[in-house]
Amino acid sequence: MDETTDMYETLAQTAEAVAETAQRSADIHDEAADHLPGAGAHADRERRLAAAERAAAAAYRQREQPSREVRQQIRDLRPDSA
Repeated sequence: MDETTDMYETLAQTAEAVAETAQRSADIHDEAADHLPGAGAHADRERRLAAAERAAAAAYRQREQPSREVRQQIRDLRPDSA
């Protein structure tokens, strides 16, 4: 594996890990939705983040950068942007 391929694979694995974390957060917030105001909206945002991160991982696996749209979604949906 050359250095460029290794870099893209590392980026893909990182994006997949973020997607997994976001999906777990969505699942937890779904469970808390009946008792925690705003949990349903938080879960929806986390699911969108997970989808965007999975799209980024797929692009990296093709040795491409994610589209501008995907990158913007990730920026907009990060927890620190809410």
